[in-house]
Amino acid sequence: MLSWCLLRLSASCGQVLNLKFRRAANPAARRPFRLRLLLQPCDRFSACEAAATGTPQRVLFHPKSEESAFFSAERLSGSAHRAGCRWTPVRSSRNSKKTVYDQKHLRLEDLKNEKSFTNGYINNVDLQMLPTVEFHVSKVNHVTGITGLDGILDLKGFEVKPREGAETEEGCSLLWWGLSVDKEDIDGAEQRFLNNLYTNWTPEQASKRQPFLQKLTTSPAFQEESRYGTFKFTFSLSELLRQYSEQICGAEKPTLRVYKTEVYKLEIMHVILVHSPAVHCFHAYPELQDNSQIVCALGEQQMVWRPQAISDVYKFDLVTGSDTVTLEETKERYFVWEHVTLAFHLPQNETLYFTEEKLLNSLTACKQATINLCHDDKEFSLQEAQAEVEKRKNRINLP
Repeated sequence: MLSWCLLRLSASCGQVLNLKFRRAANPAARRPFRLRLLLQPCDRFSACEAAATGTPQRVLFHPKSEESAFFSAERLSGSAHRAGCRWTPVRSSRNSKKTVYDQKHLRLEDLKNEKSFTNGYINNVDLQMLPTVEFHVSKVNHVTGITGLDGILDLKGFEVKPREGAETEEGCSLLWWGLSVDKEDIDGAEQRFLNNLYTNWTPEQASKRQPFLQKLTTSPAFQEESRYGTFKFTFSLSELLRQYSEQICGAEKPTLRVYKTEVYKLEIMHVILVHSPAVHCFHAYPELQDNSQIVCALGEQQMVWRPQAISDVYKFDLVTGSDTVTLEETKERYFVWEHVTLAFHLPQNETLYFTEEKLLNSLTACKQATINLCHDDKEFSLQEAQAEVEKRKNRINLP
């Protein structure tokens, strides 16, 4: 059993560290062994491959956590190692178990067929019962608490600050955005689903259809409330990419890559990495492509997203007939839900700037979800958050 070790390391991505440790807690029985660590860039951790006495292991190193000094190793089966499963830590930063697959966006079929992965909600469901719909999402949002709100407005932009006492690393400076799916996006996805299903529909048949997708899109990915705070900045994806290109990429086109899939008990997060083409330490991650089997891709000024799990609680079965689609009520079933995030790489000491007017026009209040992943001490009701937003907009007489 590998003992916990307390270290403080500072290394850039791609650097190899050769470290020497002792395995047993009993001093008389301690035998030294070596770990060869290859640091790779990621959002909160650096993933390190290790070889200890000839046994492949994975090491979880926390250069940006508050502890900033702990790492642990755990054995993975050969199949998990080959599949690219980076680690399965006991607890993530949100205090829940997760499995991370680097360099991949895995669909439900992939996870169900992965021998090293077990999730009862996925393994015990008939995936043929889940409709795959295609959303074209043109807006993204960044949600924060009151401390982040005032920091963004004072700075007139977005930057990434490490937690106090944490080591900084260029590859870890990521600014996170989520897809902002609205009613028009849902209606458009429903129309595409029906057009693909019924290619010979007459206009009369189409006019008689009953909307159904709004009743199925019940997961947090489609809700106005947020787990990350009560203050939401919403931008068009095209504008965000344009500003990032001009300010961070030297007016060149940003590079989008398949970063990872994070799987929690009831949540699957597909992460897209966005970075300047001048940054070269992300080449191990494949560039984002597009085909009908890919979870998400960059379309024309929008994200193309093809989720299978759009409800966290299923109350209806989707029944397709020869010329119509209906919903049949069924016993409630809990299931995983999917969402997509974009992680914009910001080099150290860089800021993505916007005008104060643009920031305030993009700012709205939102309800705090039951699960609160915001690090601010103070929580706000929706009405209190709306009052805070109005107070800041009134500074420059915005409507």
